Amino acid sequence: MRGARFLLWGVLGLLLSGCLFFSDKPALSRSDAFPGVGKWACKDFNGQASTIEIKRVRGGYQFDGEPAWFKRLEEGFYLLQAHSEDKSLGKVYFYLWVELEGGRLYLSIASPEAIGTASSKALRAGVELEEVMKEDSPPPLYRVKGEPAQILRFLSSFKRSELMTVSSCQKS
Repeated sequence: MRGARFLLWGVLGLLLSGCLFFSDKPALSRSDAFPGVGKWACKDFNGQASTIEIKRVRGGYQFDGEPAWFKRLEEGFYLLQAHSEDKSLGKVYFYLWVELEGGRLYLSIASPEAIGTASSKALRAGVELEEVMKEDSPPPLYRVKGEPAQILRFLSSFKRSELMTVSSCQKS
């Protein structure tokens, strides 16, 4: 839970812009092979250090102890779905984009520019977006409502140029 909480609330608390998408239903029910298994020493763009661990387990992966699934979007570029529990949101699946490049791992969320196109992408994918405000998370959180295939279509529609890197990691 430490990693999920770090990513869901800790990183977002440091950001002034960008947004994180989550859903009540998983968009992914199985995982593609992910070559980034191991321990990673990370720094967010404010310089705060942390460590994450990605493990291969029966039926998928664990991202810092939380169940996780990866969808390969392009060579070295993945959508990460991780399961977490929050007091106010309940059980949720949050989404990050992961890029692997030469022994480095980058975690990204939707950029401010992407937020502007999110509603039209949602309409094309057949999902509904609901902005959720939390006291401890000043940037917006968006709940994606729809069927799993629609949620995946929506999240897969974001290009690398529409994302902002929130954490850079090196294999430790």
